[in-house]
Amino acid sequence: AYRALIEGLPEEGRLIACGDSEDVRALCGSARCPVTRYGFEPGNDVVIEMLSPGSEGGRFRVRETDGAWRELRLGVWGAHNALNATAVWLAARAEGVPVERVGAALAGFHGVKRRLEELGRPGDVVVVDDFAHHPTEVRASIGGLRERYPKRRVTIVLEPRSLTAGRDFFFDDWVAALRLADRVVLAPIFHAERLGSQGLDLAALADRLCAQGVAARACGGQEEVVE
Repeated sequence: AYRALIEGLPEEGRLIACGDSEDVRALCGSARCPVTRYGFEPGNDVVIEMLSPGSEGGRFRVRETDGAWRELRLGVWGAHNALNATAVWLAARAEGVPVERVGAALAGFHGVKRRLEELGRPGDVVVVDDFAHHPTEVRASIGGLRERYPKRRVTIVLEPRSLTAGRDFFFDDWVAALRLADRVVLAPIFHAERLGSQGLDLAALADRLCAQGVAARACGGQEEVVE
């Protein structure tokens, strides 16, 4: 699907792509238009370097194609948000939007609903809601939590709600993502009946995480999750 999209871009168009992905780099070869690759790896046209986050959000800088470094700020945290913001930066700059205007807009972006949204602080516990439905997103979300709350224990309560999230196909990917947390509580799979034998084995997932030093528990129902 992405290859078809890229092949359909006109010669006078522009493709802005994350060059950190081997698959994306391969797809860029299908483009007839100019390509700008960005990412953390030094081989990209535009290189990102993370800076120490502030209390109001993340900080990073980009080295543009002319070699100049520009520092950018966001009202959100995490390397994945820096990647997304860099793509926006490049698209806006390609359209001639002034540097100051783009920088101010990014600094004023404080996220959207259910994307690492802080719901409240009962007692000394910070409750955050996040709608990430596959392991890659969850891994990025945990990284964002670590950056935003560096001195806190991170407990993840995960409900595999989409058909994608609930498949056993992603078992090893779930292990790799969730082991970045301090504690994991697994709620029942929302579409368990539809998935049947293809469903994720939550008990086995909890056992694997425990074996890697993460306190994990697979719950039999929502009441157990709340408890």
